[in-house]
Amino acid sequence: VENFDNQPDNWMKTGLWRLVSTEDTCLTPASPPHCYVYNRAETCTYNTGATNQGSLISPTFIVPPLGELTFLCRQSTEASVNWDLRRIYVLSNNGQTRTLLVKLEGQDWNWHPVGPLSLADFAGQAVALEFNFNTVDAILNDFPGWAIDDVLVESADKLVVAAGLLAATGNVGGPFAPTATDFTLWNKGTKPIAWQS
Repeated sequence: VENFDNQPDNWMKTGLWRLVSTEDTCLTPASPPHCYVYNRAETCTYNTGATNQGSLISPTFIVPPLGELTFLCRQSTEASVNWDLRRIYVLSNNGQTRTLLVKLEGQDWNWHPVGPLSLADFAGQAVALEFNFNTVDAILNDFPGWAIDDVLVESADKLVVAAGLLAATGNVGGPFAPTATDFTLWNKGTKPIAWQS
């Protein structure tokens, strides 16, 4: 999970995207101490008096088989599908190809989950994620903006261990942490188990 807590985080940012800490007066991260938000710290809005836009771009990572993107966000913008656009793109072919993944709509300035969004078409490819905000115009921009935290890409084909005689421990590393998935399984009972993968 990329929760932006280890700095520097190697995400590229343009426009008003900024790293927020628990001392920020505009919002509190979903999983403190950090998250990203598109707004100005001085006003807690994205009003600059002009049209503005910016992108937050992840480091490159390899998409796992049946990869899915989930993240937490807050969004408070002009309530229109034509202005204050929030879009997520997948950047592939060394950033030469930009594919729209999703257009976000709705208003909720509480942290809420988004996804899972399928990345299966990019399995095995080196890609980056672009979170793009565009006001389109210079009016009605006195809103808190768009915040993201806890970005995760993982395979939809997750290991599932049913309750019973098996126990499991392990950690799943996402694209922005170690990519390995390590699990230890053991038999909790006294009878032999036939193992299958």
